[in-house]
Amino acid sequence: MNSPTRGIQIGGDWLRISGKDRATWLHNFCTADIKRLTAGDACEAFVLTVKGKIIGWIEVFCRPQALELLCASGTGAALLEHFNRYVIREDVEFRLNDNPPDLFFLWGPQARQAVGELAKVVMAPHRSAAATLSGQEVLLTPIEMIGPGILMEIPGQSLSDVESWYSSTSLEVGDGDDLNDHRIRHGCPKWRTDFDEDYLPQELRRDDLTISFTKGCYLGQETVARIDALGHVNRLLTTVNVRVPPGIELMLPAEVRSGEQVVGRLTSLGRVTSADDLTWGLATIKRAAAKPGTELSIAGLAATVVESLQANA
Repeated sequence: MNSPTRGIQIGGDWLRISGKDRATWLHNFCTADIKRLTAGDACEAFVLTVKGKIIGWIEVFCRPQALELLCASGTGAALLEHFNRYVIREDVEFRLNDNPPDLFFLWGPQARQAVGELAKVVMAPHRSAAATLSGQEVLLTPIEMIGPGILMEIPGQSLSDVESWYSSTSLEVGDGDDLNDHRIRHGCPKWRTDFDEDYLPQELRRDDLTISFTKGCYLGQETVARIDALGHVNRLLTTVNVRVPPGIELMLPAEVRSGEQVVGRLTSLGRVTSADDLTWGLATIKRAAAKPGTELSIAGLAATVVESLQANA
């Protein structure tokens, strides 16, 4: 039986980029092909330092008069400072949105169909659709930063009674543990939990979603292109199954071993819900140990490298 469509209110910082040079400018300072976007399109991207390390992970929404960037809560100010450092004569302006929308993330195997039927719209991946849901104006965009699902924006923080609104939609209310399980199973890292400024974009295995290898030059592009053309990264974000017996609490981050060798660390762990005590986790480990089927030990517990659900989507 398929799981129901669940939803939870989420947070995030919003940056707005305006000015006639906005698309060209952002194109030159992130990994995605921003110039190809038209109004209504969305895409995922990394913002890099000159050495190719990640300084920000963003979802870019192309609006008629601006680009709007959603990033992790608390990271907007640093990105704003980074962006302003590189403006010379371009007609581009950045600002933090001081009246952000209410944000909900809706997920489940049939989420797009279920929400589409409720809102009476057809949704395409990474494409925003305006709709009315239970009398509330919303903007719906399928994204994959927290695992596949629907980002719902309710403009201007206009939703005063979240619980009453949820009950009127027939959607099931999820919680933080539900969403954590969803993102882990789909191999989606969390900023400051699973990665930080010391990571290269290819280490997170999101190349198809975040990186254009044909767009030309951008800040940090030399490192990304060199890895693509001449070699590979030495470590990878990896999905694992961990056997956690009842009564055992695994403290994170936890050391990951292959035999006697330390090969990385586990940074995220889902709930144990199966009868055989297996749960899902995310670990950054050495490339040689990141092959599906590899047996590992995590803080003395048995673990196995598996493919994420994202890889099988």
